Amino acid sequence: NYASATNHAFFVSNPSSAFVSRTPTRRDFDYQNSFGVIYDDLDRFSISADLAYQIETDFNVGFFGKFSSFSTSQLQEAYNLPELELKAYADYNFTKNWNFSASLFYIGERQDIASDVTVFPAGDVSVNQDQIQTIDGYLDLNASVEYKINDRLSAFVNANNLLNADYNRWQNFDVQGFQILGGLTYQFDW
Repeated sequence: NYASATNHAFFVSNPSSAFVSRTPTRRDFDYQNSFGVIYDDLDRFSISADLAYQIETDFNVGFFGKFSSFSTSQLQEAYNLPELELKAYADYNFTKNWNFSASLFYIGERQDIASDVTVFPAGDVSVNQDQIQTIDGYLDLNASVEYKINDRLSAFVNANNLLNADYNRWQNFDVQGFQILGGLTYQFDW
């Protein structure tokens, strides 16, 4: 696949900002924990494969892989876009009412900008540090069980980040560890 986009939106971490004339000198979103958008032209070449296989009537497995190469016209990197994405998934209906699904995915390294600026009372800005930072790739495993009570009502339990991995989806944004969510779903029209 080849795609070319004009003014593609790249999310980048806002700089860590200190204000000399303000108390406190940093606001809650001045610690590189918010994002800005920069626009640039993007050329993307990617190779992907998706293999799905039905083992039995009620058991499906699949694998997906994608490698991408990016080229920008002005930016040094295609910020926060991974070159490698992998996913394995399975879905098993072990009875008419019970369903189990699981997915394991890997997102490769991404690049972002790490900046540190000081804002002076007259409005002058001093860039203390401006460098490209690598965000490590991560592996995540999720599973879900659903029980269909009737045609409209179902109960479910989702377990996310089963490996309890400590990773950043975005720069300075740690994901939560192991999580469990349960609930009911009701379908009003079918």
